Amino acid sequence: MDQEFWLGYREYLQRIGINTTVNDRYNYSIKYYKYLFDENTINELLTFSPNKRLHIMKALSSLSKFSGRHDLWKQIIKKYNLLWSTGDNSLSIFNKIVNETSYSDMLKWLKGVISEIPKPQGNLFIFNTLTGLRPIEVSTSIGIVHGDLENYWNREKGILEHYKFPNEFIRRTKKVFISVVDKSLIELTKNCPVNVSYNALKLMLKRKGLDMNMYYCRKVFATYLRNEGVESEIIDLLQGRISSSVFVRHYYRPDVSKFNQVREKLAKLHGLLVCQIHYCHLYFELPLKRYNIIQTN
Repeated sequence: MDQEFWLGYREYLQRIGINTTVNDRYNYSIKYYKYLFDENTINELLTFSPNKRLHIMKALSSLSKFSGRHDLWKQIIKKYNLLWSTGDNSLSIFNKIVNETSYSDMLKWLKGVISEIPKPQGNLFIFNTLTGLRPIEVSTSIGIVHGDLENYWNREKGILEHYKFPNEFIRRTKKVFISVVDKSLIELTKNCPVNVSYNALKLMLKRKGLDMNMYYCRKVFATYLRNEGVESEIIDLLQGRISSSVFVRHYYRPDVSKFNQVREKLAKLHGLLVCQIHYCHLYFELPLKRYNIIQTN
């Protein structure tokens, strides 16, 4: 296939995905397109690890739609019993739960970063932790707060309505619908720098001798709320996961008060993030005594 074909394919991908996904699909397609155009080579695909095979299959699915071979691709999937999963990964999940960095260590890292870097950049990590968003979603959200706050922030319900911007937040495989916030967090967000890339933050931390583990923010958000007794269904909703279970689809309808409870718990988490040995500055407009946050003299 010639260069014009691949240029057209990349433009097609850019209309349906974000840059990281586009690059992933494009590179895998160039390297493994032969499996779609020469069925005799498909056995090689079966030799890869489940995770790599899944990445290749996603790329070939996109390529098949662009090239008019999607019906053929579906036949290949059925004929060779190609699975859209990595199989039983329960052992892998178990190892992550018990062997990866603990909640306490992630919280310690976050507090260290927030105290070591300039306040505007530190606010990015605070906002990320209190919303549970993915890093790329954080950048987009902050940009919209600065540019279209009235349409984005539902003051009455106290939520950022990401779903109003489907092109930015409702992607094919990664989605986010709402985030629980209050006026104080909105004010903090206004003091966040706009259009700061992940790599720029990483370089800043590197100059200070710190590792870049921004994905801890999302993990701390989820673990903290679960430890505080918030239902998994609420946490999933706030992080953009909608369960396909019968219970969620047909029966689970939480009261608005659930989100008010989450807001209060996030205020306490905010306090944990910014507390120092001799003082604690809390952005949320709630008294420290209410959350038993102890200040040392």
